[in-house]
Amino acid sequence: MKKHVYLKFAGTLVLFALVGAAIGYGSGALLSDLGVAKVYDLRRWLAQLASQAAFWVLVANLVLLAVGFGFCLRGRNLGARALEKEVDRLYEKAEEALCRAMTLANISVVLGLAAFGVACCDMDVVMRSLPLFILGEALGMALQHLTVRRTQALNPEKKGSVFEARFVRQWYDSCDEAQREQIGWAAFKSFRVMQSIFAWAFVPLAVLGCYGLVGPLVFLVWGGLWMVQVVSYSFYARKAEKGQIQ
Repeated sequence: MKKHVYLKFAGTLVLFALVGAAIGYGSGALLSDLGVAKVYDLRRWLAQLASQAAFWVLVANLVLLAVGFGFCLRGRNLGARALEKEVDRLYEKAEEALCRAMTLANISVVLGLAAFGVACCDMDVVMRSLPLFILGEALGMALQHLTVRRTQALNPEKKGSVFEARFVRQWYDSCDEAQREQIGWAAFKSFRVMQSIFAWAFVPLAVLGCYGLVGPLVFLVWGGLWMVQVVSYSFYARKAEKGQIQ
């Protein structure tokens, strides 16, 4: 390995150390001026603000689902025409529309759970958000189900239902080698993205922690999730090395 690689790595460590020292010094000076009581008031105000925003995120989530259902309907219509006329171009457009519908459905389900979790910081907001949360999650799962059914109409070899616990496994088993290779490539890219996010998330979390705006539980969740990803990847990589791929 070339010498400049080591020098670049060492320079990066020194730079981050200096930035961390500056942030720590600034945080200590600011906290000494503000006092613990003002920091606590700021945390409470931010929690209330986030709770209020979570309600409107749940409202926007319904709009997102409406767009998803639009893509699903477009995919169904294009799929019917593709099967009737046997035109590859129509088939590709139908697949693309259904892919977008499933993407929006998946985003909606996760977004709804996250927003409702934030809303739980304020009981008044929880009571107003609960109907939107239940409706959004139900519609999200319905959109997933309809999209899968439309995809199966175009690809009869695809198996499984989103309401079954083994859906992901059944769907993967019904894919051919080319499709499995696409899934593997996408999974690897997703793994790399999450590795970068976990690593860089430490910087803003550490800054917020220095100002007392996040507690130890946040770091425990952050570290726990990253640890699960790293350990599970290593575990299954070892099984694959032994030929124990199932």
